[in-house]
Amino acid sequence: MWEEEREGPDEVFTLATDILAVDGPTAVVRAEVCYGDPPGQEYRDLWVIRFAGDGPCTWFEEWPYWPERPTRHAMTWRSRSLRRPHLTL
Repeated sequence: MWEEEREGPDEVFTLATDILAVDGPTAVVRAEVCYGDPPGQEYRDLWVIRFAGDGPCTWFEEWPYWPERPTRHAMTWRSRSLRRPHLTL
């Protein structure tokens, strides 16, 4: 879905994040993404992230909120294929 709504790989956007909570290997992050210059679309998310002892992300749960759209359900990814070593807190 996300790829279908994009203007392309060079689409301008900003991403701002705040760490809200950390408990052991689990973190909660608030994210705000604005697309366009000037911004034309805005999205807000809460992320629940779990990390393995050696750093990679092992669980990612996203609670998206689009201010101009109805509420959506959470999206969850849990697999060994989700290895994001650059996603560390």
